[in-house]
Amino acid sequence: MEKLSPAQQQQLKKISDERLRFKLISAGFDEDMVFGMERAELRTTYAELLASGKLKVSPGAVGGVAYDPEVEKEKLAFEKQKWEAEQRKWEAEMEQKRRETEERRRREKREDEIRKQETEEKRQREEREAAQRRQKDERENEIRRQEAEERRQREERENEIRRQDAIERRQREEREEERRRREADERIRKSLLEAEQVELRKRELERQREIKLRMKEKIVR
Repeated sequence: MEKLSPAQQQQLKKISDERLRFKLISAGFDEDMVFGMERAELRTTYAELLASGKLKVSPGAVGGVAYDPEVEKEKLAFEKQKWEAEQRKWEAEMEQKRRETEERRRREKREDEIRKQETEEKRQREEREAAQRRQKDERENEIRRQEAEERRQREERENEIRRQDAIERRQREEREEERRRREADERIRKSLLEAEQVELRKRELERQREIKLRMKEKIVR
């Protein structure tokens, strides 16, 4: 930019981005590269091109940017070319989108069919598993029922055995109590008999002593 005159610099600031792109492409720059440039880079590249003297300038143009019918014609041709290129690009994008949409639709259809198949397989698998669980539960319930019945019968037998043991134990205790009672009665009877015999001996001794005393008294007289 410093290599241009102040007038050229001022005029360059007024040129649109599209005009700058057109001039750079006309000067031989790669179209994709030019369309990838920002405004600052466009102005710098065009200024360097203008300062190098490689850019053809129409007579009477200020810095090569004055109005030129031929340039305007070229500009219109460039705009038309650009529009056609954009149109082709749009059509290509639309075709690409159409193919992508069609491919997505086919993919979604396949995925939907796969999901349906997986859902059906899952449903059948769950039905089989449910039937197996139901059969297993029925077998386990039958086993538990049989075990409960066996446990009930075993408890009844154990209860009967305990009842019989309790009866026998009570009878043994009653017999033992009766035996102890008879033994106690016998001891009491013996004690009473012995006491009675002692009392009789005492009375007999007392009687004999009285007899002896009377006999002594008689002898003394």
